[in-house]
Amino acid sequence: MPLYNQPVKCDANGQSKDGKEIAVDTVGRWLFGVPGYEGHIRIVPDDGKVSLYYPKESPKVVHELVSSLKEAVETSQ
Repeated sequence: MPLYNQPVKCDANGQSKDGKEIAVDTVGRWLFGVPGYEGHIRIVPDDGKVSLYYPKESPKVVHELVSSLKEAVETSQ
């Protein structure tokens, strides 16, 4: 299963435009957000590199996903 889809425990929910609840129940939703839930990552481009800010106490799977994304972005340029 891709890291983005790994389950994560979070009591928050977002909400679609038609009022349906969106569970924040995967690493991707927790990290990047859904409508009505902002997420936990901030991405700042910096001279060919990318600085990523997210909670230090994030689950291990979040650290793994962020590291793999950062590497992929920086090596694709």
